[in-house]
Amino acid sequence: MAASRRLMKELEEIRKCGMKNFRNIQVDEANLLTWQGLIVPQCLVLFLTVIQSLIALVNDPQPEHPLRADLAEEYSKDRKKFCKNAEEFTKKYGEKRPVD
Repeated sequence: MAASRRLMKELEEIRKCGMKNFRNIQVDEANLLTWQGLIVPQCLVLFLTVIQSLIALVNDPQPEHPLRADLAEEYSKDRKKFCKNAEEFTKKYGEKRPVD
């Protein structure tokens, strides 16, 4: 119960402080641990650095330092299967590409 009060207090402080970094914060009233919102960086340089890092990681994955060990193992042992599974996952869950 104390955790719920603490989370509601934190949410109220975020909403009141007027920080431009946090926008459209929505909380699932049935589960206070589930928040959705938009976090906006203060500077474009940070955004560009993050995007460049993500692109580098996609272009040169490092299976020796994985976020998910199961995928790193599949990538290392059976690259063809990994690529097939990645393509299927992307088709199922990915956003459609905009038409130019």
